[in-house]
Amino acid sequence: MRLSRFDLNLLVVFEALMEERSVSRAASRLALSQPAASHALSRLRALVDDPLFIRTASGMEPTARAHQLALPIRRALEGFATALEPETFSAATDERDFRLALNNHAALVLATPILLACATQAPGIRLDIRPSGNLAVDDLLDRGELDFVIMARSLDRQRFASCILNEDDYRIVMRRDHQLAAVQTPLTLRDFAGLSRVDISSSGEDMAFVGQALANAGLPNRTVGAVPYLALPALLRDTDHIAIVRQQIAQVLAYSGEIVIRPLPLPNRSVASVLSWHQRHSGQAAHVWLAELILQVSRRSSGTPA
Repeated sequence: MRLSRFDLNLLVVFEALMEERSVSRAASRLALSQPAASHALSRLRALVDDPLFIRTASGMEPTARAHQLALPIRRALEGFATALEPETFSAATDERDFRLALNNHAALVLATPILLACATQAPGIRLDIRPSGNLAVDDLLDRGELDFVIMARSLDRQRFASCILNEDDYRIVMRRDHQLAAVQTPLTLRDFAGLSRVDISSSGEDMAFVGQALANAGLPNRTVGAVPYLALPALLRDTDHIAIVRQQIAQVLAYSGEIVIRPLPLPNRSVASVLSWHQRHSGQAAHVWLAELILQVSRRSSGTPA
C-alpha cells in the first residue's frame, strides 16, 4: 500500500467505530455526516479486503481483522498526536482529560488529594477516576482508554513505565469503645487470635501472612466474614469486630475519632502503591506533569519528604 495515496482520516473513522460500535455515533463524534462516515467505512473495507464491522442487533460488531488492526491503529494515531503536540505544556492553561484507575487503597487515600491538587494547579484539566476492580488495566492502557493506574503491583516493564509512590504496612482497627482500645500494653498473638475479626473482600491484597503467623503459633485463624471497604466504617463503629488494613487506610478511618489503631502482634509485611503508565507517554509533557503531581501528593499523604 502506498502511503502517499492513503487517507489518514480513515484511521480516525476506524478508531471511532471501534469505540462507538455505531456508524451514526461515530459520525456524530467526528462531526461528520452519516453518509460520509459510511463512505469512509466502505473505503476501509476495500483497502483491507475485509468487512471490518458486521451489523448485529446490538450494534456494529468488529471482525477478527478489525480487532487485529485496532491496537496498531491506536498506537499510530497516538504517535501522530505525540509528534504534533507542542513541546511546552502549561498546567495553568491546558485543557484535557486524564483517565485513572485506582485500587481501593489509592481510592481511599489518594483520590481526594489528587483531585484537589489538580484543581489548584490545573483548573482546565479533568480527571476521570474509576476503580481498578476487575478491569483488564493492561489492555486499557494499551488501547489508550486509561492514562494511569495505581495498584499494588508493577505491570509488564517492556510496555509500561512505573514508579513506587509509597510503601506501608498493616494495622488493626477497632471501635473507640472496644474493650481493648484503651489497653496500653501491646496485644499478644493469643489475644489477637481470640478477637472477632472481619476480612476485607475488596482489598485484593495477599493476607496469607496473618494465617501463617497464627498457624506457626498453633492458634486458630478464624474470621466472622468478609465485607468491602465501603461497609467497614459502620461495621467497626457498631460492633466489636476488628479488621486488618493498611496503615494509611487506618489513618483515614481513625480521622472521625470513632476508630482507633493498634499494632499487629505478628511479623508485619510491607506493601507498595505503584503508579503505572504506558511507555509511549513517558516523553509527553502533560503525562510527566501529572505523574509528578501524583507522586508529590502521595509523598505528602505518607509523610515522606518530597
